[in-house]
Amino acid sequence: MNHLGGGGGFFERKLSGGNTRQFDGAFISSSTGRGTWYEAKSGRFWVDTLADPKRLAKFKGVEGEKLAIAQAKGIDYRIISENSIPAEFTSWFDKKGIPWEVIPRS
Repeated sequence: MNHLGGGGGFFERKLSGGNTRQFDGAFISSSTGRGTWYEAKSGRFWVDTLADPKRLAKFKGVEGEKLAIAQAKGIDYRIISENSIPAEFTSWFDKKGIPWEVIPRS
């Protein structure tokens, strides 16, 4: 995801305090001019996560927390994948208001 022109991964404290959540990167959106934090996925992530209900539940919980952290700071949050994202995920992202996009590796 280097072509997004932003910084690398970083941690932010959870809204409930205590532990932190890791974000894969941040950039300034060329379309909105707003700061955007993101989670990047590649490889077999989507297939492997769908095959494991515990992993799927954890992913959804973590992504919901990360969206809330970003929103509380007035920053956009999105999912970026190098591979197509199965409908089971995109439907959930749409329901939660998490923008997503596929950017194939060049």
